[in-house]
Amino acid sequence: MKRLLLCLLALCPLLSASAQLPLELKPGTRIALIGNSLFDRMRDDGQFEALMHQRFAKEKLIFRNLSWSADEVALRPRPDGFGDLNQHLAEHKADVILAAFGFNESFKGEAGLAEFETLLKAFLIELKSHHYNGESPPRIVLISPTPAEKPHEHLNAQMAPYIESMKKVAEAESVAFADVRSGDWQSSPPDATIANRGYTINGVHLNEHGYARFAE
Repeated sequence: MKRLLLCLLALCPLLSASAQLPLELKPGTRIALIGNSLFDRMRDDGQFEALMHQRFAKEKLIFRNLSWSADEVALRPRPDGFGDLNQHLAEHKADVILAAFGFNESFKGEAGLAEFETLLKAFLIELKSHHYNGESPPRIVLISPTPAEKPHEHLNAQMAPYIESMKKVAEAESVAFADVRSGDWQSSPPDATIANRGYTINGVHLNEHGYARFAE
């Protein structure tokens, strides 16, 4: 891994991919979603893509969801013959990559933080070394985990240093970073019931109200 990282760091002057929020989305922009359950569960709750298409109706954006539940920056197991991430990003000619990581990795605690930063940096550099659309490196946006609710509020403290590391690495690599913990996650959804008071199904994974909040 150290040898790979050194090789990738040597490529840095050659990489011109950078991203700042808000992104400029040209007509036909192809957006790939990669990462963990935050995006994987969007297959059931599509508010994010719906609002993006509404906001950028003239641009006719193209989305491809390549996420996989429990994916980590350096752990993305797949069935034999499935193909690796680079193959799928090239197949879909990704212009923009939205990457949701940090939640699963945070369970390693403080002891795993330095390794997470190293792996994330190497991963971003590797992504930027490709021209998936055949013309230019992808613009990348790292997406933080969403807040945890009862009975797992303690996970927010666990995630916090990993989210700060994501922000630090994103700045160093000229990658955009969206901290989606901001916003009014403390209020109840307008039609919340006694059985469903919040934005998650279990304190961690978003329900339809949660994805509506995330999409906003």
